[in-house]
Amino acid sequence: MHTGILLLLVAVLLLTKQYWAGSSVEYGIAVAGILIAGIPHGAMDHVTASFLEGTKFRLFRYLIQYTLSALLYLAVWFLFPGVALLLFLLLTAWHFGETDLVCFTNKIISPIIIFGYGFCLLMWLLMKDADTTLQWIQLISGKQEYVNAVITALSSVPHLLWFVLSAVMIFITVINDQTKWLPAFVFLCFLFASVYTSLILGFIIYFTGWHSLQALQHIRLSVFKHSGLVKLVLNALPATLGSVVLLFVIITYGKEEWVQSSSLPSLFILLSVLTLPHMAEMHRLYAVKGSDFFK
Repeated sequence: MHTGILLLLVAVLLLTKQYWAGSSVEYGIAVAGILIAGIPHGAMDHVTASFLEGTKFRLFRYLIQYTLSALLYLAVWFLFPGVALLLFLLLTAWHFGETDLVCFTNKIISPIIIFGYGFCLLMWLLMKDADTTLQWIQLISGKQEYVNAVITALSSVPHLLWFVLSAVMIFITVINDQTKWLPAFVFLCFLFASVYTSLILGFIIYFTGWHSLQALQHIRLSVFKHSGLVKLVLNALPATLGSVVLLFVIITYGKEEWVQSSSLPSLFILLSVLTLPHMAEMHRLYAVKGSDFFK
């Protein structure tokens, strides 16, 4: 049902693309999606850690460790933006792959399939408009030559091949469970259509409309024992507000090229800084409970 609604949304966006493409509406939807779902889905990490560690959990110690890891990664962005960007792409590939594939199977998934699927998915989303992607990457990474070389090499791969490889790895994951064939097919239809909206919205629709909501659902079904949305929002609020404060720090002290009228470069840096500790926490949840726990 959820994926079907997303597919319908993509259809509407495709039909109305001429009215919003390249306008402030596009950036507004992107910023709203990140603030409403993107950041909050990672703002539950302290609750997830408490659930996993039980009586051993200490909130103050956890917040210190979480903050230090985020600040350390932010320092890498300031000093070595190209390295930080490539590291973020690798971390994101794993995180997207792990969160997506747990939706389609209750079996143990090979790390090669997880990373391979996540990487192909990321390339499908980003290489739809390779020139624009390269412009954004140059803006964020400071035009590092080796980063440009990597992205240019990836852009030479036929774009459709990334989708085909993603579909093959999903098929491998669901092949023994006929109940997952239809959801997987609908998801692939959504994934295929979403990149034909625009580079920004295609990524945002996947990231906030699918990935973030699926992660929140996994947390709700495990940590909160099927509790309602309100409880999730209230628990996510403190860390979400903290993320907003960190965003203002990045905007105030970040590189000039990160501060754009669209706010997207600064938001991208913020998401990357929070991805490292968030990915580690979600990996612990999936490793300990497994996808059986969410059914």
